[in-house]
Amino acid sequence: MKMHDWEDAFSETLRRVAGAELVVTDRLHGMLFAAITGTPCVAFDNKTGKVHSVYEWIAGCEYVQVCRGLDEFDAAMHKALNSPRKWDNSGLLPYFSKITSLITERV
Repeated sequence: MKMHDWEDAFSETLRRVAGAELVVTDRLHGMLFAAITGTPCVAFDNKTGKVHSVYEWIAGCEYVQVCRGLDEFDAAMHKALNSPRKWDNSGLLPYFSKITSLITERV
């Protein structure tokens, strides 16, 4: 697959997620795409626990919620659909600055 094709496929995926009223997923990337596009999302944790682990980094993004079981779904869906669709990621920026510094030091 050529880079241009990959970029088109990725952009189309983001457009589809952004056009959804609600994303329900058990996939880490589904949850992250919803967070990026401002789309309400309910993500179920998987056997490895990585969905919940990564969710801890974006927990301030209230339109994305994680469930550990169906009994939590209704409350999570209600909160996701009724939360502001703006996420303040300023708390994570120091981490990204450090990562950027580490990468540029090695290049």
